[in-house]
Amino acid sequence: MLEHFNQSSGFSSRLVEQDNGIGMGINAMPADAMSNVIVPLTINQEAGIALKIQIANSTIPENINVYLEDTVENTFTLLTNEGFELTAQTTLSGMGRFFLHYTTSTLSIDTVSSTSLLTAYKGKGNTYISVEGLQQFSEPAQLTLYNVLGMKILSRNIQNPSQKEMLSTVGLRTGVYILKVQAENIVFTKKLS
Repeated sequence: MLEHFNQSSGFSSRLVEQDNGIGMGINAMPADAMSNVIVPLTINQEAGIALKIQIANSTIPENINVYLEDTVENTFTLLTNEGFELTAQTTLSGMGRFFLHYTTSTLSIDTVSSTSLLTAYKGKGNTYISVEGLQQFSEPAQLTLYNVLGMKILSRNIQNPSQKEMLSTVGLRTGVYILKVQAENIVFTKKLS
């Protein structure tokens, strides 16, 4: 893993685990971890400019399929067979729309869990928790923060979820907390410190 020097660069990936909201220029993983993993991508690009994502050279094992998911268009492109091309009508910004799926399976839009497209983290020195990927839900989302004893500390209802939502932690003591995200018919939980 190599943190990308320019965090506003056009393209980077995010960590699969222990994501702190930092884009990675290189996101290496062992071959045996590639059988079922989803890597969030961060793409920043102005509207009207062609975007192309493809695999140029690969050391990925032959039994691993690499799919690019576009959650806005609800498509999967098998990158090991073809490239992905898009000329976005709106500016692309941040994480939450595009994901790389490394899998031994064949994917379709019905095979992916909505919770695998969510991420939550508290950046070092930040006074808020970032939750990304909520734009995929058309119904309100509920963010609830609990302490390790299970007591509710904070709660926020989001009527129109966007790509990135923030939950303020101003006034909270340093420690371990559990974030619960409820949207439509899913429940996503993550331990944060």
